[in-house]
Amino acid sequence: MKKMILFMTVLSLLSGCAAGQSPAEGEKGSAPKVSGQGAAEGEKDSAPEVSGQGAAQGEKDSAPEAADRVGPILTEAPVFALTDEASAENTLEIGPASYSWNFEDGSEMGAVIACGFSALDAAESGMISKLKVPDGAAYYSFSTEVAPDVLRIRQWNKASKGIEENAKAYHDEMPLLKLQAGKIYEFRLKWREENFARNRFYGTAEYFLEVE
Repeated sequence: MKKMILFMTVLSLLSGCAAGQSPAEGEKGSAPKVSGQGAAEGEKDSAPEVSGQGAAQGEKDSAPEAADRVGPILTEAPVFALTDEASAENTLEIGPASYSWNFEDGSEMGAVIACGFSALDAAESGMISKLKVPDGAAYYSFSTEVAPDVLRIRQWNKASKGIEENAKAYHDEMPLLKLQAGKIYEFRLKWREENFARNRFYGTAEYFLEVE
């Protein structure tokens, strides 16, 4: 996975990685809200927000007090951790496959773009995290160092050969994820630019998983 590091004096959201990273393309605004358990039908831009991560009204220019921040200033996309609800000790950590990241670096802005495979290409090449679940399915919770504003999930059958089977977007909650054997998953997380005054970073990241 290649990285490019730039330093800028103006805040701007970097464009998507490379061909094959289509979920990052075409985002221009907020999509209509979707039920936490429903398919992301009608989405044209970005996925709906997760509650609790909205920027305070009027915060655009001034830096917040340290106590107002939700966590550390992340200089790259965080690890995505899945924890088996049946056994809190059973946790799988997944690093980002691709991400576009912008962060405060002193008086300047740092920016990183890391490009990798698509989920299906990663599975075909064997470069994907794998998880075995009992009885064909299990429920997992997820966490990151700083909670994202958006969680969007895409799911394929392992034998689908690139045909998207299902997509869901979540807001107003951090759901339990039902992971099924024989599926390939893409988890796309977004930390919104409008929350920069609070987080001091923003960006998107994709994480892949094959369930056996």
